[in-house]
Amino acid sequence: KQKMLENALRENPMDADLWNFYGRYLFLQKNYYQALISFRVAISLNPKHEYALTNLVLVYTELEKTELAKGVFPIAWCYSNSDWTKKELLNVVNFFED
Repeated sequence: KQKMLENALRENPMDADLWNFYGRYLFLQKNYYQALISFRVAISLNPKHEYALTNLVLVYTELEKTELAKGVFPIAWCYSNSDWTKKELLNVVNFFED
């Protein structure tokens, strides 16, 4: 799966969705720093990418970069339109409160 995503990115390096999918794959593999880079690339290509913004909050949370997660959170919430992003962001709020 990773090679397939990497090949797709070589062919479509300006595709924010692909960068987000790749970042999500890396995130699920617990490769948080590489995932962070992928999410940031996705956001640089599409600053309103709700999934990449939410995933950026999640990866900062996993890396215990709470202040960075809190900084991105309001932007991610602003562009959050799906049930998944809202649910994930609300879960992070509980983390902030701990």
